[in-house]
Amino acid sequence: MIRVRESLKRIVWHGDSLERIRSFPSDARQDAGYELERVQGDREPRDWKPMSAVGSGVVEIRVHAAGE
Repeated sequence: MIRVRESLKRIVWHGDSLERIRSFPSDARQDAGYELERVQGDREPRDWKPMSAVGSGVVEIRVHAAGE
């Protein structure tokens, strides 16, 4: 059986956010990609906190790596 992947939401990068993610160590970059894919598929990130000062419904996705 072939599973059809559900449509993922589009990511809109602001400012230098994409360059910052690309500068992460490999393991953190991989984890960030996994968390973003979860959000694109309407799932909650594994580790997050609300950022109500930024706006309603805005959350910070937390990615942990060695030497953080």
